Amino acid sequence: MLLLTRYRLSTLALTPLAHPLLIWRAKLGKEDPERLGERVGRPSLPRPNGRLVWLHGASVGESLSLLPLIDLAEVLGVRRCEERAGNQVIAVLQAGSRRFGLLVDRVVNTEEIV
Repeated sequence: MLLLTRYRLSTLALTPLAHPLLIWRAKLGKEDPERLGERVGRPSLPRPNGRLVWLHGASVGESLSLLPLIDLAEVLGVRRCEERAGNQVIAVLQAGSRRFGLLVDRVVNTEEIV
């Protein structure tokens, strides 16, 4: 119990440093300046209607382990390419400083841009 109390007091004491730290990280290009509010719990977009499932991965490995749980065809309500149903491909994409994986049914052509 003492450890939890220390953790809570430390977090409370360091909270005022969060905003300046995020601004500094944004200047270094490690944060998206337009989405800084999201880092402290203020959403940039309204929550969509319907069920919402939040999947969070703190590392690349954790994020990749979540990808098989998401079937984009089902989410978007489109028909899957059945011949590839058991052999899916994860496309790793990068936009600026952000990397993300996309689960795809098939790859038509491949090209690597460096």
